[in-house]
Amino acid sequence: MMIPGWESFFVLIFVLLYLTIPGILYFFARGRYSCVIIIIVMNIKKTKFMNMDHEYYDLMEHLEKSLSDDWNRIQKWVKQDPGTAGDQAELNWASILTNWLPANYHIVTKGRIINAAKKMSPQIDILVLHPFYPKALRDKKLYFSAGVAAAFECKLTLTRTELRKAINNSFEIKNLFETQNGSPFEELHQPILYGILAHSHDLKSKGEQLINSVFKRIVELTVESLHDIDKKNYYLNHPRMMTDLVSIADLGTFKLQKSLFIGQGKNIELMKKLINNTNDDCVATYYGVYKKLESTFQGTGIVLGSLINEIVKYFAYRNTSLRSFSEYLNSIYINLITISCNSIKWPKDVLSNSVLKKLDNKGYIEDSWSEWNDLF
Repeated sequence: MMIPGWESFFVLIFVLLYLTIPGILYFFARGRYSCVIIIIVMNIKKTKFMNMDHEYYDLMEHLEKSLSDDWNRIQKWVKQDPGTAGDQAELNWASILTNWLPANYHIVTKGRIINAAKKMSPQIDILVLHPFYPKALRDKKLYFSAGVAAAFECKLTLTRTELRKAINNSFEIKNLFETQNGSPFEELHQPILYGILAHSHDLKSKGEQLINSVFKRIVELTVESLHDIDKKNYYLNHPRMMTDLVSIADLGTFKLQKSLFIGQGKNIELMKKLINNTNDDCVATYYGVYKKLESTFQGTGIVLGSLINEIVKYFAYRNTSLRSFSEYLNSIYINLITISCNSIKWPKDVLSNSVLKKLDNKGYIEDSWSEWNDLF
């Protein structure tokens, strides 16, 4: 029997979780657009319900424990043989993607991407190939860009230096692909998904402070990359070139989100929280995290479950045969999402004039798979 008064205590704790934690503003002038990038560190909580007893999360919890055990085992000899340790980390992640992504997507390791103009990417740890990719080409180490669905860098322990390098690679890899036009989704995304996968990290803080440290680090390093790119190639300075996913197995899966605040129906309340300004139409990019929690009631299998969910969802936008499976995964989705307002504000002209005109005239189409949504 519950002790009298505990009910109101739990309600109070629940409400406090939803309070915004004020943070810091960091201003950075971008040369190309002569505008300001605003980074705001704070949290917004929102709830989605899921069945914590679902078999999917039991299996994902087992995988997370397996990665943790491997990390602890490898730490005993990583200093003596860091190369082999890195190879083991890559094999762990390749095995997870092979076993849990749709079976007709092919997983390969240590390859480069080459586009039609013969430009090549750096070596990439893991590539996910489209179902149509020719079997005879799967064992070649130069993979045709038109057949690559996703690329991932793998790290045993993700450091600031490694994260910076991986973020830089995002711009270089995505630049190999033709940009798409015609809708907000197409113009804000490249045909390839790019992510970073790690067993663990080198940060020392704990709890919400740790989550905020990761948010801040990802965005600060992205801003640094944008600053460097702006001096070399304006074309790359665009939200579609950013890193889509950062999954740290013992912490959380961080997913890039893009909100449109343009024309009819823009979300003024969210706009105030993200960029502290409602005057100018713009696009905001920021990260949300599906985080590992200390409570077993809320924490089982969340990190890897959300990683697979988000990859499948990305593929399903262009491969409609995956949508029913993606919707199923979404129906048993994570119950707690933390959204960081480490926000980068982009001018509205990152979208084409034709898309802007349609948004002004007709507004958004609120549908799960609409390419005219205000949030991706």
